[in-house]
Amino acid sequence: MNRHRLCVGLAVVALAGSAALATGPANQRVPWNPGGLNSTLDSVVHIRNAITPGGFRIGSGSVVCKKIVGGDMWVGVLTANHVARNGGRRNNQINFGDSTGGYAGTFGFNSGVAGSSTWQIQYPDNRIDMSYIAVNLGPNVAGAAQTLFNNLNPLSYMAFPTAGGMLDPDGVEITQVGYGLNGSWNGTNTAMVTSTPTFDGNKRFQNNSLLAATRDIDPNGTTGADTYDYNAVQFTMQAPAAAGFLRYEGISYGGDSGSPYLVSSMVSDTTDWNVGNNNFELFTDTIIAVHTLGDSNSTAGGNTPLGAYGAGVPLTAAHVAWLDRMCMIVPAPGGTLLFVGAGLFAARRRRG
Repeated sequence: MNRHRLCVGLAVVALAGSAALATGPANQRVPWNPGGLNSTLDSVVHIRNAITPGGFRIGSGSVVCKKIVGGDMWVGVLTANHVARNGGRRNNQINFGDSTGGYAGTFGFNSGVAGSSTWQIQYPDNRIDMSYIAVNLGPNVAGAAQTLFNNLNPLSYMAFPTAGGMLDPDGVEITQVGYGLNGSWNGTNTAMVTSTPTFDGNKRFQNNSLLAATRDIDPNGTTGADTYDYNAVQFTMQAPAAAGFLRYEGISYGGDSGSPYLVSSMVSDTTDWNVGNNNFELFTDTIIAVHTLGDSNSTAGGNTPLGAYGAGVPLTAAHVAWLDRMCMIVPAPGGTLLFVGAGLFAARRRRG
């Protein structure tokens, strides 16, 4: 398999330090860092459902646009449909930041923020495990919510590469960032050992290389007409490389559903993250797929062997056009939709 990257002129730097771990270990934590290096990753958010006050952590998502409409601040979040749907409920809680430093902002279901709410739009084809959530952060007035909104730098997005009209993922290198469970490599780098299976409210990353696309019927889907059925892009967990990008190889866990696969703006300077480790090498921008499933072992102390997989929904040209439309509308009273003028919102679509 030939590895390649969907970016131009990005330096590859071999780094010193401990071996790569998974999306869960503390040494690959991505902290809240407004105004700092690589702050686009602040746009990866934590999504909870609306089963009980305070919610329950169920997944991750990405802010892809923001706008001010009618005096309210809105952001658009891309995630997996099974995360947004959460058992048929359509009210979600969106959390910015992490629990280590205290969440920088919590909006939507029972958040306590006046005027905040969430409104889910499902992708029209219910076979695709992908959704967009419009999130109202409340009135555009001075305060913590306005500061958060002003500092947000939405992630860009683009269509997945194709060859001859078919998806062409073979060897594309990605960074996945999410709020899932955690684990660490065993002493011989032959398995990932799951930590205590509780969500600690922190986001982490893992790097990987994609395989050929295969048709996938997603077990996250329900039975009958709502079963997901799409061409997924997949990665498998291999032993971490000695240096470079795949030194930080890992695997996804429960809670990473909805997280982005990023392919652009590689960095190797994360000194201001202050997580007690050397610099990391990872991508920090441009979504080409949304994570939906995997087969890692979520039992405390359980081993996930080499060859375990994760997979996601690739963004096609049709999905990109749909996201462009979603970023141009907001819900209005009575369930109607309002289209927003192009000059009133900020989206970061990257032209492929």
